[in-house]
Amino acid sequence: MKRWLASFSFFALIFILTHAACAQECADTTGKQHHAPLTTTLKRGINISRWWEDSRDQFPTDQDFSLIVESGFDFIRLPVSPVWFTADNPQITQLHCDLVKLTSLGLRVIVDLHAHGAFKERQVDASEDEAVHNIMAVWERIAPALKDLPQDQILVETYNEPGIKTATWWSIQGQLVQQLRHLFPKNDIVATTGPVSGTWEYAHLTAYTDPHVYYDFHFYSPMVFTHHKAPWIDSFKPGQGYAPVVYPYDPSFEWDTSDEMVKQYAEEKWHKENMRKYADDITKWATQNHAHVLCLEFGVYRDGNDSQSRANWLKDTRTLMEEYHIPWAMWEYHGSFGFLDKTGHYDSSTASALGMRPVNEPQ
Repeated sequence: MKRWLASFSFFALIFILTHAACAQECADTTGKQHHAPLTTTLKRGINISRWWEDSRDQFPTDQDFSLIVESGFDFIRLPVSPVWFTADNPQITQLHCDLVKLTSLGLRVIVDLHAHGAFKERQVDASEDEAVHNIMAVWERIAPALKDLPQDQILVETYNEPGIKTATWWSIQGQLVQQLRHLFPKNDIVATTGPVSGTWEYAHLTAYTDPHVYYDFHFYSPMVFTHHKAPWIDSFKPGQGYAPVVYPYDPSFEWDTSDEMVKQYAEEKWHKENMRKYADDITKWATQNHAHVLCLEFGVYRDGNDSQSRANWLKDTRTLMEEYHIPWAMWEYHGSFGFLDKTGHYDSSTASALGMRPVNEPQ
């Protein structure tokens, strides 16, 4: 407890100094430009959702950031919605100060353009030229928020889960990478693939010529387990009674095989080795393309399964990524897939599954 409080006091002091500096920096952003290395080293990250997404109902505190750093996370993936960066009201100053806060703690930040609703639907129906124009218009509004920040700590992610068929998206994104490179000449770029950023979507693609691009994939296999009972995905609800699923497969468990998805899961006897093929495939692609890959989303819906099964899956996925030297970011810090529990408190079982340092949260 004393160690945690001492550390918290230290970080609190940093935040006080950072906030004072940020006030001045937000008023005058004409300071010196940082000339940082092009390649950013990432290891273990966490997504902070619902802070800059469409629904801004999660505002992390200084205590949250202390907990993140103390736990051993070295980077943040920050989903940012286009709705906060319209032509008439771009919220540049606040985003800039939030990024100053994060980088002052030594955290690297992936600024992820993360769209839902109308904006995303428009890009699915748009021509390639229109999609490039629309997405770049948002990035041009966001760009001032990244001004004068250390470029080895800020990465830009083109556009999350575009929902556009893979071949078309790869062409669109190729143009985005070129234009983003002019906008952010020294920052690493994170590319993804469509429509849902699965590992299999890379199979017939060739990496872009820009050597400072990371390639993101998301991992939620098997969905019947990771999204069990998730109310927004009707097709992954096993039966009206929510037939239970455990991980890893346990032959002594009483499986309800009347549900086809549960039956298939049980027949495939899901465990860590079932997931290895995904890591094998994406690593093979990376080797062939001389590319670097990241897993920037993985997690389990908290209300869908027992806590031990959830911890088992998180541990297996995390250790698998580390076996293949793939940097990872859990989805998410606080929410239905959260690192924190449903009440917003530190969850030691999740932290342990992720291999993070134990933290004694104050009562």
